[in-house]
Amino acid sequence: MIPTVLVLGANTGLGFEATKHFATMNPARLILACRSETRGQAAVDKLKAQTGYQHAELWLVDLSDLDSIKRFADKFEADGGRLDILVENAAVSTEMFRAGEDGIESSLKIAALSTPYVALRLLPIMLRTAREHSSIPRLVVVSSEVHYWTDIKKEVIDDPMNIIKKLGSKDYCNLKNVMGTRYWLTKLANVLFVRALTARLPASPTLIVTAVNPGFCSTELMREAQSSGIGAFVLSIVYALLALTPEQGSRNLVFAAVGEPDQPGKLQGQFLFNKQPVEPSDFVVSEDGKRAEERFWYDMLDIVAVYRAESSRPNDPQSECASGLGPSRAIESHRGDPSPSCPASLTSRRSISAAFGEWDDCVREESSVEVFRVAPEGPNRTRTSASANGPKCRLITSPRRASDWIHIGRVASIYYT
Repeated sequence: MIPTVLVLGANTGLGFEATKHFATMNPARLILACRSETRGQAAVDKLKAQTGYQHAELWLVDLSDLDSIKRFADKFEADGGRLDILVENAAVSTEMFRAGEDGIESSLKIAALSTPYVALRLLPIMLRTAREHSSIPRLVVVSSEVHYWTDIKKEVIDDPMNIIKKLGSKDYCNLKNVMGTRYWLTKLANVLFVRALTARLPASPTLIVTAVNPGFCSTELMREAQSSGIGAFVLSIVYALLALTPEQGSRNLVFAAVGEPDQPGKLQGQFLFNKQPVEPSDFVVSEDGKRAEERFWYDMLDIVAVYRAESSRPNDPQSECASGLGPSRAIESHRGDPSPSCPASLTSRRSISAAFGEWDDCVREESSVEVFRVAPEGPNRTRTSASANGPKCRLITSPRRASDWIHIGRVASIYYT
């Protein structure tokens, strides 16, 4: 029996069909993560009626909103349970520019920012699950074959502007054919994230991360393209003749989540289709593709780091950052030892942060992984750890209740939430 499964975008299409397959395995917990409570509850009721599985849970999260993701991850952390399978089936296909207050086009934001943010916030829970239960959890990111159809221009990769902000800006999206191929770019971003994360995990797999191609499926994803006109008519014929059903496509997601149980390492970091690894696009494996991968990784971290800092409460009287040096300023300006008045101010672009567990159980010897805990212990003390090929970083303890963080990279950034 599978203990705990979490599926994002679970109320319809591939996500819902995957939950049906998981339900037949009778997991201890099956969590459907949806944006709409009405649609999500309808999916839970339908799942119970069609499979007989009675333990499905509905959790709400809006992937266009980082605050919503933070609340979602905080809830999971507070829940204290294990997480064995995370399926990130979140995508938007649109040719219309839409953006929130951050100005980043919505479909790219979900693929290049929100999907990694969910994974990295829940990653420590999955690693804790592996450690405590001697298991190997799975992270499945749903991509697509359409990532073969696009690339990222060299001038964009070389541009000093944050690559996610540039590609998601209104000015860039207004260029000819950009939004017409935007969905392809979002699926490319999924593949790049999986490769970047895999490169930063220990060589011996404690977590299997894959990108999966469900195939050409007839789902609601293309509802905007099918809405009207001759294009909709042509597309409907193509779907009728060639498309897989959502159930057929979902089998690829399920394989990525539970396949190769005796040799799970065979799947690590792979792009999967039809129950086997296949080579990703020529661009992905090219030198420009590798540089784009690094740009997406670090620029995603920059956006998340600033968001995490700005979403903290520097005026909280219990916070040591209440001295006036706000965390946002610290993230932008402080590149050395942490300030005594604001120990959250050690930062570097080469970092990744997410809630974690106990310090002693988390330390890894691999030089590519450094783990630090901001812990509710006091009075203020620091503990130092150094990687084999990177500068020293500090474990900072505090008398107040604080989040725990895992930092993957040669240098860690530490700040409060």
